[in-house]
Amino acid sequence: MARLLFSAHTGGEVALVAATAKTVLQVLAPANQMVAVRSVAMSFDGVAGNAEPVVIEVTRQTTAGTMSSGTKTKMRPGSAAIQATVTRDASAPPTAGDSIFYENIHPQTGVEFRWAPDEDVVLDGGERLGLRITAPANVNVIARFLCEE
Repeated sequence: MARLLFSAHTGGEVALVAATAKTVLQVLAPANQMVAVRSVAMSFDGVAGNAEPVVIEVTRQTTAGTMSSGTKTKMRPGSAAIQATVTRDASAPPTAGDSIFYENIHPQTGVEFRWAPDEDVVLDGGERLGLRITAPANVNVIARFLCEE
């Protein structure tokens, strides 16, 4: 890897519909190049203190689904271009593969999960990683992956 750090993010809020799983963010590693995902972060705009938790899942996905373009932002200066593809807000869900991470998060808060060095999630060329969220009530989310090519 060339140490090209980038943020793959939703670029704004994604609306979640009650009790419906939605892939809010997906990163696709370029062909013949690995991508390390170092962390996942999300924040919600819920207002009820007694709301049920939101279920988040980081999963390898085997198809793209139908999604809009996401945003990728280089974290360091330089002329090298980020090759990964970032998409957001699935209108038709991708096919889920292996689930790497499950967690419950209160919808009035946000959190970042960082994997320890040498424990980050590594995608082979052409592999996808998605953030799928199920909220028990309507709420919006902003999400990002911190990645390295």
